[in-house]
Amino acid sequence: GIDVLFEAGSSASEPVQDIDELFEEESSEEEEEDSIGAEMIDESEDLDEDDALEAAAALEQAEIGGLASELEAVEAQKADLEEEHGGDEGAFAELEKINKVNVNARLKEIKGDPDAKEEAQMLKSWLKLNDAESDLKKKIKDAESKLDKAAYEKYPDLTADEIKALAVDDKWLAAVQSVIEDEMDRISHSLAERVRTLADRYEFPLPELIARVANLEARVNIHLERMGYPQ
Repeated sequence: GIDVLFEAGSSASEPVQDIDELFEEESSEEEEEDSIGAEMIDESEDLDEDDALEAAAALEQAEIGGLASELEAVEAQKADLEEEHGGDEGAFAELEKINKVNVNARLKEIKGDPDAKEEAQMLKSWLKLNDAESDLKKKIKDAESKLDKAAYEKYPDLTADEIKALAVDDKWLAAVQSVIEDEMDRISHSLAERVRTLADRYEFPLPELIARVANLEARVNIHLERMGYPQ
């Protein structure tokens, strides 16, 4: 068989490379590429899993934030309703305490009363807001429990570097940074107040103050002289 390749234009006595060696090198290169590809796939799978967990946690946090904003709005509406209709002639005037039990009891009392339609409407509006508030609180609690569960399940898989990042970078350093910023703000305000005090105290230079005192003294002496007091 043919054991040697020859370059174009070269003599038969100048071998380029043995065919078996060539195939061995190509096979070795393919195996190395396959190995690198497998490693990259494994790493991408790990990254995809971590990214998915982070994305899920971010979505949960965003959901909790959205629910918290809705809850804040509902609580504000409920408080406004109680304040607006909580006077002596308001819809809640007959209630010793504004809660779901008392509101439902009052609605039963005025049921069918044509003169209490507006009161009934306000009480029903309060119940609607109260139910929405309770529902949002439950959703927030469930979402937080789900997020806590996911975090607890992730703890055993945390590496030492990840634990250090969470404990040191995200918690301790953030707390230290917050304390430092608060102290810097306090010192800045203190210095600014001190500067304002000094500016007020030394707004007028001493020579100007002496001149003003002399001028006022002269004017007082003139008045005293006119009044007949000896100088």
